[in-house]
Amino acid sequence: MRALLADDFAYARDWQDLQKRLQYKGYALREAGAGLALVCATSGERRAKASDLGYSYTRLMRRFHAPFPGHSHAYLFHRAR
Repeated sequence: MRALLADDFAYARDWQDLQKRLQYKGYALREAGAGLALVCATSGERRAKASDLGYSYTRLMRRFHAPFPGHSHAYLFHRAR
């Protein structure tokens, strides 16, 4: 799964672009505690933690200069900067 989604995570310009790329392959990111989980776009079934794929929530927030839209732990963005 890591190899399948590597380009999507690497080349996404922002959260919206990343979600669009993942959706195309049948996946989506969802809030999971203080991080993110990769889920099946149709069933919502959890597939992996984003950090297990090599992309922690903190790393993605720093790269996109914003917290994940609607994430209840948006305060982590201010800590991560």
